[in-house]
Amino acid sequence: MASVKKFITADKTIRASVVLCTDVVKEIVARQQSLPIASIALGRVTAASILLAAQLKQKQRIGLNFKGDGPLNGLFSEATFEGRVRSWCGQPQVQPAENQPKDCVGAVMGSGILTVLQSQDHNKHEPHSGIVEFVSGEISDDIALYLRQSHQIPSVVSLGTRIDADGQVLTSGGILIEVMPGCSEQSLIKLEETALKVSSFSELAAEGKNEYEMAECYLPDKELVSVTHNEMIEFRCPCSKSRVLNAIKLLGPKSLEEMLADGKDIETRCEFCSELWKVSLTELAKIKAELDIEKIH
Repeated sequence: MASVKKFITADKTIRASVVLCTDVVKEIVARQQSLPIASIALGRVTAASILLAAQLKQKQRIGLNFKGDGPLNGLFSEATFEGRVRSWCGQPQVQPAENQPKDCVGAVMGSGILTVLQSQDHNKHEPHSGIVEFVSGEISDDIALYLRQSHQIPSVVSLGTRIDADGQVLTSGGILIEVMPGCSEQSLIKLEETALKVSSFSELAAEGKNEYEMAECYLPDKELVSVTHNEMIEFRCPCSKSRVLNAIKLLGPKSLEEMLADGKDIETRCEFCSELWKVSLTELAKIKAELDIEKIH
């Protein structure tokens, strides 16, 4: 299993996080049954959520909701500090137009808004949220803008998913470099200039570079110190039969009466993991009875 590799410069003015999450992205695109452009988008947003979640505290999670007007019809990823991640896109079978580059996520994302939600497990308070308009819809630029506007953190974000001729994921991951208090203006300018010259993340991965070597490409004149982060990355979807039953209960008595009158078991499929959940007429009747009792009391 992969994990986020974290580094900080010896002078503690810049920190870098790098993730190679190819295996978990392969599982996500398989569950979504996505075509290449959607797979690239899913890979990028998955890497982004993993990197941002690694900056949080234990039992905290972050959600990235890209709501655009393009044919991809939205993109979402949620990750926890502990490395659990799940991702979804609205139209995984989307294909770019004939005159568009085959890897241009922005073209299928369109214009829209990125909403970032940060929350704590089992915390009843409303999650902290931040909203920015898309810069390009390419995900990396939009995440960098969010960090600058919402957290006042100048950042470099590079995300990449490499697909072969058969549409299979070869590599996927990303790098996040954040400037910390005390960083000089000269160091920031040098970082930004270097970032423009560095190969794309997909190219670095294709060259076989490891996480340390990737970070070093952006910070060649800095001594990098490893920061312990042992959380293993895995796909995890919290859906369950009990969650499905609770969701049906929230629909209320009228909807349940209609379901029962239809006389058929119902099926619902999780949009993240594609698990199919079946609810029998007997289970629907039990939920209806529980609601009737609650109404009396």
